[in-house]
Amino acid sequence: MLSNGSVSTLKDFDTVGKLGQGSFGIVYKVKRKVDNNIYVMKQINISKMNTRMKQDAINEVHILSKLNNPYVVKYYDSFIDKNLLCIVMEYCDGGDLSSYLKA
Repeated sequence: MLSNGSVSTLKDFDTVGKLGQGSFGIVYKVKRKVDNNIYVMKQINISKMNTRMKQDAINEVHILSKLNNPYVVKYYDSFIDKNLLCIVMEYCDGGDLSSYLKA
């Protein structure tokens, strides 16, 4: 949950742009409507996952939610909406780590 204390949904965010895509998910830059804050939202389609894969995705969320380190992207929220596991994280305008390391 973000600071308002209620459960978030996709309707709470406007998509600003697509940042990347992986095997199971797409990462978007989003703006939260209530306060215009910018975040990153990783959307993982769980409808095509088996039970083990779903559990792995949920474990990722639990691990992210417990991390508190200035060198790790901050976790803010997660929710399931329309068969999408949505993970809301800090937006880092410097790009992704892989691109940074290659440069």
